[in-house]
Amino acid sequence: MRLHGATRLVFKGFASTDSIGELYKKHCVHGVCSVHGAQVLSVDHFGEVSWKKVTRIEKHDGENMVRITTRSGRQIVCSRRSLVLTRDLEYDHVDIGDHIPIVGTPVKKKYGIKVQAVIAAAMYTGGKLEYRCVHMPHRILRFVKLRAILKEFPGTYRENAREIIFSSESLYYFCEHLLHVGFPWYFMQLSKEACIAFCRCMVSAGTVATYICIPCAPIVRDGFATLLLTLGINAKLSEHGVMISKEQKYALNNPDFRENLHGDPVVRIEPLPPTTAYSLKINLGESVVSLNSICV
Repeated sequence: MRLHGATRLVFKGFASTDSIGELYKKHCVHGVCSVHGAQVLSVDHFGEVSWKKVTRIEKHDGENMVRITTRSGRQIVCSRRSLVLTRDLEYDHVDIGDHIPIVGTPVKKKYGIKVQAVIAAAMYTGGKLEYRCVHMPHRILRFVKLRAILKEFPGTYRENAREIIFSSESLYYFCEHLLHVGFPWYFMQLSKEACIAFCRCMVSAGTVATYICIPCAPIVRDGFATLLLTLGINAKLSEHGVMISKEQKYALNNPDFRENLHGDPVVRIEPLPPTTAYSLKINLGESVVSLNSICV
């Protein structure tokens, strides 16, 4: 798989949220790029989802790239020489109408960091940092109790008509880290409880029309859409955020955790000028999963 340098993948055991091109620049020594301790979410020929050790990242100059867009609005920029894994087979090219697999992340634990998950969702959808305080919307209390937040992040709070304002040094630094990195990789390995809480809190910020639209930055949009897919909900993506139907919102009350592949039809293929591409070395014949859940 040869990918554009701006592509972000789902990593484990690695704190950076850099794109694959940024990782190469930071870790390349004398033309060799080793990313120690990193594992990437991968899918094999049988559709099994697992974590695979990354041995190195390679750079390829002058690759002819294409931007592939699926029906759900997901996009991936890769080389025409890449082998893109489809629902049944591998092809040396992809045509309009082919199904590219998308996959959620494996969720094994039942309980976990629910408080942090809800705080993150609140910060991504209207929370802010101001004068060393953390401002959060009142709707956060639908998903976690106030005393649970203060137990995890000791401090004081006050309220007004619009928000809750926390004065807690540990909470401030936690939220500052969230906003700095964009979408932490460890949120892709949440417990079931935390995954549901995060998604429900994100959806509560949406505006309701034909679809429920949740505005968010691109990196948050992609990670959020992958977590929704983990719950069996295939959201639509746009430049402004994530869109789900009212029926999908109700499905969050009884989520269907899945780790198998789902086909997403290709609706557009755009040729791009030759540019630098990057590839990860893992086990032969296995694909990697981008942050927006596309297997390539």
